Amino acid sequence: MHAIISIGSIHHLEDNIKRLVLALHKRIREVERRNNHSSFVREMSKSFFIVVGTLLAKSVIDYLFGNM
Repeated sequence: MHAIISIGSIHHLEDNIKRLVLALHKRIREVERRNNHSSFVREMSKSFFIVVGTLLAKSVIDYLFGNM
């Protein structure tokens, strides 16, 4: 039973993070359009997604293997 609850919690967390990332990606695109695709904004958005991906992966690994 505990495994089912844990897996459900991971999926709920993953869905919320996906929604957040998609909303932020949409906002970054809007800013890029207003700034005529400035290279600074593009580089910052790439860096942001790398950081978010790394933190998400670390959180999931910690959650899955933290109790071992």
